[in-house]
Amino acid sequence: IYHNQLSKECGVLNTPFEDRQKIKKLYYKIAHLVHPDLHPEYNKNEEILSLWNKAVNAYRSEKYKDLLKNAQKI
Repeated sequence: IYHNQLSKECGVLNTPFEDRQKIKKLYYKIAHLVHPDLHPEYNKNEEILSLWNKAVNAYRSEKYKDLLKNAQKI
């Protein structure tokens, strides 16, 4: 019980290693395509910036399905 509570307080999610690897790989593919620092021309495109922000949130919360959904929109 303590470990789970401590994990939640520290923001550590209980996502299996293999799933985290899939999430990380997909996130880096998305970042390569639309990251604002790599593509300054996208800084004024609201739609791409919105997709980027959603991808970052999905990555941080380790939600592969949300990340995949955003990748399909690019």
